[in-house]
Amino acid sequence: MFSSNPKKILLPSIFLIAILLVVSTATGLSQSLFDKKDLMFTQVFAGPAGSSVYMSSISVTNRGTLPYNGTLYFVTGQNNIWNPLVNGAQISGGSVDVVISPDATEVFAVTTNTFTVGYALVVSDDFSLDNYIEGNLSYFSFNGSTLMDAVGVPESKEFMIASLPFDMYADVGLSLVNPDTVPADVSVLLFDEDGGLPVANCNFTLEAGEHYAKYLTELPWLAAPVGFGTVGKVEIFVTNGVPISGIAMLVTPGSAAGTQISTLPLGGTPITYEATFDNAGVTYIGELSLWIEGFRVKAYLQMISVGGVSVVDNDVIPILLNGQLVGTELELASTTWPANTWPGIESEFGGLLYIYIGDYDPTADVLDHVANTWASYGVWDGDQAVERGDVVLDNTLF
Repeated sequence: MFSSNPKKILLPSIFLIAILLVVSTATGLSQSLFDKKDLMFTQVFAGPAGSSVYMSSISVTNRGTLPYNGTLYFVTGQNNIWNPLVNGAQISGGSVDVVISPDATEVFAVTTNTFTVGYALVVSDDFSLDNYIEGNLSYFSFNGSTLMDAVGVPESKEFMIASLPFDMYADVGLSLVNPDTVPADVSVLLFDEDGGLPVANCNFTLEAGEHYAKYLTELPWLAAPVGFGTVGKVEIFVTNGVPISGIAMLVTPGSAAGTQISTLPLGGTPITYEATFDNAGVTYIGELSLWIEGFRVKAYLQMISVGGVSVVDNDVIPILLNGQLVGTELELASTTWPANTWPGIESEFGGLLYIYIGDYDPTADVLDHVANTWASYGVWDGDQAVERGDVVLDNTLF
């Protein structure tokens, strides 16, 4: 992230296509990273810069019952293998074998003789459910032997839409990576502290494997946000359904220890819908909000009306749904309970609700694919009839 002037340089890079082919799913247009099996850190840097020397440290542990086997890849520049020193030893081929015993922790300290910015990706050798990986990254800066700063960095999750609030516009940078094998079309909206309409927007394409690192002030705004203050937010979303990964960084100069670095995680942000469920001539309407991180989806559903009759109760916890998005197939499910269940399920044990969206696109105005369906039933009550029908989601965010 730094050169001799660490304040204003975010260097871009591209992951090796060979690595991408290892982690990308066969269907394409889908997520690439598997929770607890793979780890991605989209900004790793090390080496001397100005009066400081930087080191990155990756700590990983195995929460499984058998050893975790995988590979830690390092990449820098335009598809260039990066061979830093890892735990004091020069690596070759841009990779390190990773073998972690159950409950053990391994640390990979990354140093270089020349300041370099790169990326780190840990890929599991298998999908076995007897080994898992969890980890984080830390940045350290030294002046001689004196530690000047230490910053913790979470792993970079995949997302389709993310929201980033900030209070120092000029000091915030984005580090985005497209881990897929096809391009990702990205749009960014800039809002001031009062919200309302965006004050600026821009569009760009992340090629397969490309890393895009810019300060907010350097983004290709279609119209410059003249007079923009320090407080606001950006919304980042992919318009062609290709998940991307990334983090944001706050890089502020002027402290007694020199330039200070903070990390700002990027994760899925809620997308809101009016959901219309049809069942044998009866129409159910609800408010649905969901957010996507990797393959995982979480959602709230609050029912509004049944057959035109209001059923709103804003004091009741909404129905909590969990699900998955694989490619363009979205599935949501919930075990409901009597206090707030699907209308019509009267069992004291609540019921089950299932929603399937056959061709999900987070930026579509309306999702009304012919395959979209829903079902609700009281699985613990033998007398409870199954309800099912079609579902349409009307995007109320875009």
